[in-house]
Amino acid sequence: MNKFQEKGLAIVAEALGESGTLHWEDPETVRITINRGPSFTLRMVLRREDDPSAVGLTPTLWILRRPKRRELQDLRAKGQSFVALNGAVRIQAPGVLIDRTDLTLPAKSTRPSQRSAFSDRASLIARWLFYQPASTQSTITGLAAAAGVSPSVASYAVQDLEQRHLVQITASGRERRIRLVEHRELIAQWAKEYDWRDNVRLRVHAPIGSPRRFLTRLRALSLPPYAVTLQAGASLLLPHAPVEQIHLYVDLRSQARLADLTRRLDWPSDSSGQFQFLLPYYKTSVWGGVREHDGVPVVSDLQLMIDLWNHPIRGREQAELLLEKHLSSNS
Repeated sequence: MNKFQEKGLAIVAEALGESGTLHWEDPETVRITINRGPSFTLRMVLRREDDPSAVGLTPTLWILRRPKRRELQDLRAKGQSFVALNGAVRIQAPGVLIDRTDLTLPAKSTRPSQRSAFSDRASLIARWLFYQPASTQSTITGLAAAAGVSPSVASYAVQDLEQRHLVQITASGRERRIRLVEHRELIAQWAKEYDWRDNVRLRVHAPIGSPRRFLTRLRALSLPPYAVTLQAGASLLLPHAPVEQIHLYVDLRSQARLADLTRRLDWPSDSSGQFQFLLPYYKTSVWGGVREHDGVPVVSDLQLMIDLWNHPIRGREQAELLLEKHLSSNS
């Protein structure tokens, strides 16, 4: 889902309030569930159109940038649903009509700027520092080379980490030597800026059966590069970790390609499905440290921890156990 659609759906969510919920299902479809009287679900295709004159038969949620009043009147007359980025919303479905023009525009994103140590490329510095023995000290030049980033990226990443009191910097002649001193606080602060739900997600119906056997069968499906995370990843590293859902990062750069993949697999989108594909928010750094456990690619321990940190089903508990194992092995 692109930012244009996200902004429109944020307005729709405000219009629905507590009377309904939104569920993104695939690159072009959102499901709107209305909880008023008899509950039912309405599926609408997202359209990025400024001139919605061609109204089709498919129930459509028109997302409009700067519509004229007559265009909105025309859509109302034709019984169409729309959201305009000036705050106007109309949702029409059997037994339901929501029509408002007084909604507040979504606030500007609170996503940290690209100068954050937790942005994609800059996070390679934090990821590398996390795995170093406590006695290891590195220079900016050494960090940049080890993490595979430019010295300028390494410099602002370290500066941000220092401001957060996560690293210790010692002067040695003309050089500054850096080491990570707050492993748990690193994850805690990271999890305030990133949440596993920031990844583009698509829930599907897949023939899972036994989760462990299903995971080992994935390699026979000719998938793009992938790695498991969250409960599925934790279950491979921790004893007795429950698996209610499987979350799989897949190295695809567009929702259209993900939709093609699900069609090839014949795994239809399903809001109650126990399998979720994730298009990674960290398009580059999420793949660092991927390794196999029992023949299944799993994200790095650090990525698994920050994914789990805010997960509602024992996520924090499992992340803490992984962190304890890491700290004891690195001491």
